[in-house]
Amino acid sequence: MRRTFLTLIVALLASLGFAQSDNTLRAPLIGDPTAWPINPPGLISDIMVGKTLFNNLVRFSFEDGSTVVPDLAERWEVDVDSRVWTFYLRDDVVWHDGEPFTADDVVFTVETIRNPDVASRWAAAFVTLETIEALDDHTVRMTFEAPFAPLLATLAYNLAIVPAHVLSSMDLSVPSGPTDFVTNPIGTGPFRFVEQVSGSHFILEANPDYFEGRPAIDRVEFKVVPDVNAQVAQLLTGELDITWTVEPIHYDRLAAASNIVLGEVNIPRFDWIPLNNENPLFQDARVRRAMAHALDRELMVQAVFGGFGEVATGPIPPSIAWVPRDQARMLDYDVELALELFAEAGWTRGDDGLLRNAAGETFRFTLLADRGNPTRDQVYLVAQDAWSSIGMDIQIETTEWNTVLARYREGTYDARVGWWVIKPDPDLYDYFHTDGRLNQIRYSNAQVDDLLERGRSVADQDERAAIYAELQALLVEEQPSILTIYPTEVRATNTRVEGLPDIGFRDALTWLHRASLR
Repeated sequence: MRRTFLTLIVALLASLGFAQSDNTLRAPLIGDPTAWPINPPGLISDIMVGKTLFNNLVRFSFEDGSTVVPDLAERWEVDVDSRVWTFYLRDDVVWHDGEPFTADDVVFTVETIRNPDVASRWAAAFVTLETIEALDDHTVRMTFEAPFAPLLATLAYNLAIVPAHVLSSMDLSVPSGPTDFVTNPIGTGPFRFVEQVSGSHFILEANPDYFEGRPAIDRVEFKVVPDVNAQVAQLLTGELDITWTVEPIHYDRLAAASNIVLGEVNIPRFDWIPLNNENPLFQDARVRRAMAHALDRELMVQAVFGGFGEVATGPIPPSIAWVPRDQARMLDYDVELALELFAEAGWTRGDDGLLRNAAGETFRFTLLADRGNPTRDQVYLVAQDAWSSIGMDIQIETTEWNTVLARYREGTYDARVGWWVIKPDPDLYDYFHTDGRLNQIRYSNAQVDDLLERGRSVADQDERAAIYAELQALLVEEQPSILTIYPTEVRATNTRVEGLPDIGFRDALTWLHRASLR
């Protein structure tokens, strides 16, 4: 009876907006995570839990989220040709099962990512790698065919190191990872795995043997809450301590709450409407430019994103400030020009207002949408309305997030609304190169491929800047998918959360061991 009474009191306090009093940080995910950093099937949810479970060789700094600083590697050297990189590893790191971390784990991880049977999404990072070798237990050498300028940023981005002693006997070709590992993941990170319940939660506890000291937070509970409205409601009642991206429609409500702190960060992100370039409708660049001209993206920034962002002029965000932007012209809102471009590409409006080609076929396709995000819901509707008004016949198909991702990767979609948070480097090989593992828009252009390859293989930053400025201008003209905006990341936290860095939330999670709860 007493336990029932106490349970009711706790529930009542939560309903009145009082935060949880225990030392557990509660944060939302939009889908079930999979702790498989070699090939994360759910991307964002997987990456978030991975940032707390695993470490990289290097990471982005606490202060600015873009400078590369040590992680498992305490220092590194590069030869005068920028081809040979030597990493000196910490000697005080142990895996969550107590085994020592060594150079063999780094070699194993990189070789696994390179293995074509594994088909890792990160394999493009090592296309020009000639050799990787362990010189001793705590020294690794990588030798590339040519200078690989974005190496450090690439290693800091999503390339977590995994345990060779656990995984070497497992089948790593399973796309979602070996079951024995993903159901009991072992890392070196500040938090270690406790349990996962599908559709409910993923729980971790503080790692007492973490090489930078035991975290102040005892437990982290990632709760599966696909609906952003529900996330906000739980944040306000104290059932969640943080929401990673505040949607504009919730901003004023959260700003007025006395138990919430809001923070804004400019991160290397571009939002877009990916088009499947294998669909004959989208294979003419004039059509793709026409679709961009038909969207009032300035209005979208204000009406949909609440002014938190700016219109995208290319896939290289302005946060990567050393790439000149003067060649990336804006594709202005211009309906008449859009119709002219459609006509040049063989699509004219009939008496019924629909665009048709010479065979009488309508310009019809489906926008694949995920449930639960009010901002993306509005982008879908704005795009459908704008494109329908000039004669395109558009349907919206709504399903859950992981299904959208699966169809995106398989190429069984026409278009969707998406985004990429890229590393703070203009290396876009993964997304736009013909062989890029994240090129799920199925785009191929020889000139783009050449610029992407050159941009990686030049060590001098000024030379790289010129190459990427040319690439940016070309991708605006090509518009392989419809670039929309560079949004500002707005994070909301309960006032009891202290010590999180003011950087993008993905990289902030790598510093979660420094945070605490009042």
